[in-house]
Amino acid sequence: TSSPSHCSEADFELERRHGIQNQEAIDVVVSGTIQGARFEVAEPEVSWNGGLLIYAHGFRPRGHGLKVELRIDKGSCYRRLLDEGWIVAATSYRREGVILVDAMRDILNLREYVCSRYGEPREVIIEGQSMGGGIATLFAEEQHLVLWKRKFTGKEEKLEPGKHQKSLISGILAVGAALMWRQDAITEEEKKLKFTNVPKIPVLYLTNDSELGPIQKYVQKCREERTRISDDTPLPAIWTVARAGHNWTNQEERYRAVKSLCLWIKFGTFITARNLDGTIPTKLRESTAEFDPGELLDGKAANNSLNRVATGRVDRIKASGTIVTTFVQPDLKRLGLRLGSSFKAEVNGHNVSNVILDEYPFVRAKKGTWVAMFEPEEGLMLLSILGPYDNNTPADIVGRARAGDAVKIESFLPITTISSGKRGGKRSTSRLILQKAALLKGLNTTRCNE
Repeated sequence: TSSPSHCSEADFELERRHGIQNQEAIDVVVSGTIQGARFEVAEPEVSWNGGLLIYAHGFRPRGHGLKVELRIDKGSCYRRLLDEGWIVAATSYRREGVILVDAMRDILNLREYVCSRYGEPREVIIEGQSMGGGIATLFAEEQHLVLWKRKFTGKEEKLEPGKHQKSLISGILAVGAALMWRQDAITEEEKKLKFTNVPKIPVLYLTNDSELGPIQKYVQKCREERTRISDDTPLPAIWTVARAGHNWTNQEERYRAVKSLCLWIKFGTFITARNLDGTIPTKLRESTAEFDPGELLDGKAANNSLNRVATGRVDRIKASGTIVTTFVQPDLKRLGLRLGSSFKAEVNGHNVSNVILDEYPFVRAKKGTWVAMFEPEEGLMLLSILGPYDNNTPADIVGRARAGDAVKIESFLPITTISSGKRGGKRSTSRLILQKAALLKGLNTTRCNE
């Protein structure tokens, strides 16, 4: 495939692949590298409707590798957009860590490549998550235009505001946007970036209720600046997701936000939906776990209501290396696990001895330790390491886990009752004795349920 004339150091290739295992349709995905940044572009099977969505990912610690995150499996937001005729694309950026200006360059390069291959889009939406939401906000304020001007003319002066906006970016969806960044983690060029609080295009913030403060503060400054300069630029909209977390949204919430943003771009008004509860309840996946019998004492089940071990699978691996399993919350309840419980996990034949079941803001587990939580997509259990981690990701640590690998979880619950075999039912058994017995079997009971 020929590369666009403006993208030097570009290397492109065309490949065909399945968007998800067992999916019948074969998705055409163009992949390659532009100035060190990897990219993927997913083509619709139907005729292109002129829409382009570019995904801007969030912070990734150093050592993770440059990975493109473009989820197009069945039922996902991007799959639905592809079925409607959209082109969906994503970039890894050219480096890891906190990256702002170079990330904007990589997004512009990707947009330019799409134009060279498919033609000028009718509308372009950037969906940014976390740090990507902050990058998208800079785009909304037209701070990318100085980069665009410099690229083709070598001059520093900024283009006339709004002059080229329609042909570059049409609207922004910012999910869990991070509007602050550490000064010691960015380049000298990036330290010059300051929010103007004057977005020139529609911006929709989809934000968890636990992180509303910074977004509300930014929108209030936009309102004040709009009044000060007597400008009619659009005020950003805030859609709140009533779910604690960071980027803790599901595919339905994101799809609804994208489609509403499209209507805003098309009709130029968004008055009635500027502040909205954007929460859509999670559609839980049914359990597919297999359970081993409970601990046996004298040939009889110790507790018929609890099992010790459950077996499931790896559903997928996130770009961050977080392992998405097929376990759902009822599976862990059946094992007697609750928030704060610890359990043993085995992934791809590799053991993780002490996993803590936790939820946002993660006060039960310590940084650097393994943690399990339930994601908002289908209520699936995630296995990850709490806090930033360099080099090896969680999936790498357990033998480079991949979709379909077996996952076992084993509870550390002590047995509190056994069948007495006598008329009168059950009798109590000393917890201390049973914990000692468990320890002899190599089980960890230090963080068991009360």
